[in-house]
Amino acid sequence: MSKLVDDRASLILGDLVDPLDMFISDIDQQVSDQIETAKTLMGDLQDKQSRHQEMEKVYHKISHECEQNEIEIEKALLSFEQKQIDDEKLN
Repeated sequence: MSKLVDDRASLILGDLVDPLDMFISDIDQQVSDQIETAKTLMGDLQDKQSRHQEMEKVYHKISHECEQNEIEIEKALLSFEQKQIDDEKLN
């Protein structure tokens, strides 16, 4: 009788428990791999967001400098035109 119980226990262990342990092990490995992938993707995303913010600051700085240059050009043109008008009045 005990041999029959041992045989049935071995059968249950071989048919149910071992495959279940292997399944759990595979799932654990897949989850670990997915977590590592997620961490890598998150790190890449943070790097790209940081670079995007830096480029946005550079863009705004260059835009401001461009506006200031345009204002200076307008002032210089107005000054030049005013000088020409004044020179024509003197002649």
